[in-house]
Amino acid sequence: MTLHPNSTLQGGKYKIEKVLGQGGFGITYLAEQTMLERKVAIKEFFMKEFCERDESTSHVTLGTAGSHATVERFRQKFIKEARSIAKLDHQHIVQVLDVFEENGTAYYVMNYCSGGSLANKVSDGKCLTEAQATRYILQIADALAYIHERRMNHLDIKPGNVMLNEKDKTMLIDFGLSKQYDEGGQQTSTTPVGISEGYAPMEQYKQGGVKEFSPETDIYALGATFFKLLTGKTPPGASDVYDEGLPVAELEKKGVSQAVTESITKAMEPRRKKRFQSVGDFVESIQMKPHEDAAHPTEIHSEKTEIVLPEAKADNDYSSETPLRTEEDNEATNFNDGKYEDPKLRGISEDELVDLGLSVKWCGHNFGAQAPNEYGKYSTWLEDRLSLWEACQTEVSATQKDVVFRDSAGRLRTPSTKEMKELIDKCKWSWTQYRGVSGFKVTGPSGNSIFLPAAGKKTETSTIMKDKFGYYWSSTKSNVYPCAYYMYFNDNEIVDIAYEMVSTCRTIRPVEA
Repeated sequence: MTLHPNSTLQGGKYKIEKVLGQGGFGITYLAEQTMLERKVAIKEFFMKEFCERDESTSHVTLGTAGSHATVERFRQKFIKEARSIAKLDHQHIVQVLDVFEENGTAYYVMNYCSGGSLANKVSDGKCLTEAQATRYILQIADALAYIHERRMNHLDIKPGNVMLNEKDKTMLIDFGLSKQYDEGGQQTSTTPVGISEGYAPMEQYKQGGVKEFSPETDIYALGATFFKLLTGKTPPGASDVYDEGLPVAELEKKGVSQAVTESITKAMEPRRKKRFQSVGDFVESIQMKPHEDAAHPTEIHSEKTEIVLPEAKADNDYSSETPLRTEEDNEATNFNDGKYEDPKLRGISEDELVDLGLSVKWCGHNFGAQAPNEYGKYSTWLEDRLSLWEACQTEVSATQKDVVFRDSAGRLRTPSTKEMKELIDKCKWSWTQYRGVSGFKVTGPSGNSIFLPAAGKKTETSTIMKDKFGYYWSSTKSNVYPCAYYMYFNDNEIVDIAYEMVSTCRTIRPVEA
């Protein structure tokens, strides 16, 4: 009943390779977009209970005469789903590349996520560490905050509907059950609501239970997904949670912290009014908790850390165990004497602006620094924290709210997330030391390089994660209040973009205004 391998669509534009999955409403295929020579995922509308396929022509019949109207209604919803997703532009939501009708049915084409789904990660009872699970959950939360801003509920959040791309970043898929709401919070369609047992709250079982806009419904499913990732077990159904409560003992057996357990329990409250009322509230409840994840510590609390200045060594005799200097030492020491310079890194530009061959020139040193190895100034987002938050648009680069733009008299600015992503995707990143300071040498398509020191971040009492992590503010506000996006990297050579509370102090690497 599926398309055969090597079948083509759109006159050979797409060639089917294999089936990735099949549900009650559709079949998803791995295919090749032949002219671009890239893998894509293609979803075909095919209601398993009603549709049939002619094996010789691949043509699909949309049900018997009695069911034709129902099937056609869902086919139109399928096309509407594709158009709705195509209007969304978010790094953690699958991108729709094409939509068309063929073989008597409808198709839409998406970018292919080669990392499988979160369901694959926790199959056969496997589970994730708290830090790993939290990283994924925060990415999904960011996507949910984005669609909730547009008065849309997903209504089918679960591990199987979260894919992972080649960079291990989440991509939310399957908007087949989603609902759009008007300004008054009323649904704009009356299609039936589906149920994923264990992830759907009580209101989804009731007729008309989600006819009004309800972020809390998706928050319940997000909490249930968190539970599954941490325990490897699907949560009990909503009625069982109502009668007997959430089995928190399963979380305790896995060593999940009490704070995260409390957040999941509140997210999965049977009564809607007792849950978190926004994704931002849920994020805030877990944002400041310790997660020792080498890939991405969401927020790390630390005792005051003493950083020792290294003793003088022979030229270039620095191992990976060399203690890191403090920013005060950097300011007081002449690093141009050559003592600490790795000869492999000679030629890194110390000029203010470096042409890496990207869409914008990057500064050769951090904001407030004079040389590439200096950490520079640590700022809260826009320095003014929450006082400017409400007045900011999504992008504040090159405005008077941009501390770099303001303090450089308009010559420099804070980079956007788009520019940071370009730096990540188009440059070669090599972890190394430069003049006794650990960080990344970043080499652009032009062959020119800049050095990004692992400057860590500041708390009220100390600077933490130096020599291991770099945290650099972008100029882009997150959809989750009160958070903003930043670029992070670590000594395991993981580089990515995430978001965090605007009150934490980080460095900034400027770009040309």
